[in-house]
Amino acid sequence: MVALILTRAGFEDMRPRIDSGRDAVWVGADVLTAAEVADLRGSGFNLTVFARRLDPEHLDGDIGTVVEHHPGQVLWVETLAE
Repeated sequence: MVALILTRAGFEDMRPRIDSGRDAVWVGADVLTAAEVADLRGSGFNLTVFARRLDPEHLDGDIGTVVEHHPGQVLWVETLAE
């Protein structure tokens, strides 16, 4: 599975699954600190950080980018309830 995570709360909610190390994780630039990114990558996590904050109203291009890198895999996208 691939996870596209938009918020810190979403990251924390997915943390037990992320910690298994079997899923690719993509986050916006504002979700994790640089130290956290370095620590996770140093631990072998497949983590990609977008260079900008992700806008939940305009994810089509971002989803396309993730799918391009992980074709045929299940994509979980954090959705904020309204």
